[in-house]
Amino acid sequence: MAQKGDLTKKKILNQAMQLFSQKGYSSVTMEDIREASGLSRGGLYRYFKSTKKIFEEILVMDKDQNEKKMNEAIVSGVPAEVLFRFFIDQQKSAILNQKGRFNLAIYEFFQTESDMQELMNDRFLSAVRMLTTLVAYKNRNYLMSIQDTEAIARFTLLFLEGLLNSSALITMSDEMLDEQFAILTTILRWEDRE
Repeated sequence: MAQKGDLTKKKILNQAMQLFSQKGYSSVTMEDIREASGLSRGGLYRYFKSTKKIFEEILVMDKDQNEKKMNEAIVSGVPAEVLFRFFIDQQKSAILNQKGRFNLAIYEFFQTESDMQELMNDRFLSAVRMLTTLVAYKNRNYLMSIQDTEAIARFTLLFLEGLLNSSALITMSDEMLDEQFAILTTILRWEDRE
């Protein structure tokens, strides 16, 4: 069971993420986050000293959770197609739920906080590792022959990044997303091969 402090920290991070999605990184203040989370000033500062630290924590937590979930699923033997479909469904959900707006805040954060470039690289490399692992897992279990799994992972991430960022600026229908993900699946030769 989670401790009260952990629950409070999670609440702060969730409220902050919503604010960053709505207002962008630079426009959100500690007062905004304090008000949204219902904490006193001291209560908020007990956990975080700045919006920069809050944003950094959101990014690190997201990266770590995603990598952990992927590794656990592979270890437990979840089929590669199921994992890939889950990954695509998550991306589609993020786009339809306007997570692209948070993605724009991520870009703003890294442009504003130039000392955080290592974190940006680490997030990208972590995502590449996860997808490389997934493609290699598919290769192993289904005798596929994708040779450069890391290049495929980078291509997939950059493609998805483009969709996510575009979704913050243009309306994307279910049909348009299904079309784009079908093309990606075909390019990656990810369909079931039995």
